[in-house]
Amino acid sequence: MDSQSTLSLISGWLRPSPASASVEFANALFRVCLGGFIFFVHGLHKLRGALAYLRSGKPWPLEREVAEIHVPLPFESALAATLIQFVGGALLILGLATRPVALVLTVTLGVAIYQNIATRRDPQLAMLYVLGVATLAIWGGGHYSLDALIWLPRGGGQP
Repeated sequence: MDSQSTLSLISGWLRPSPASASVEFANALFRVCLGGFIFFVHGLHKLRGALAYLRSGKPWPLEREVAEIHVPLPFESALAATLIQFVGGALLILGLATRPVALVLTVTLGVAIYQNIATRRDPQLAMLYVLGVATLAIWGGGHYSLDALIWLPRGGGQP
């Protein structure tokens, strides 16, 4: 596959699909709420825990939970998951690289589901989050997103 074909494949994946105005509004609302209220806020909360650990050695519950499921480098792994949630949430709010970000979040939350099952906690909330981001991985950012601003021609029409 040459570079032109690769670029065409990537831009086709990032380009929003056409939908009615009400569906576009619902997509934007869903994306912003999921990205902001769930991932950005959860990521920020976890990031504060990581920073407290680095500053003062205060135990970070997420690191302990990751260590309990025998993931190598528990601090680094927990920090990676935290940054994925934090940055991914911000990118979902903006609708920037929505499909790839949602796909990475889906995989990250798959680990969270495993973690909940392995530690005998209820995985339902993590499963619900997975359904949400998997939906965005399929839908994309929609017309009201930076993806649309970047990948659609001026005037908002489909290429």
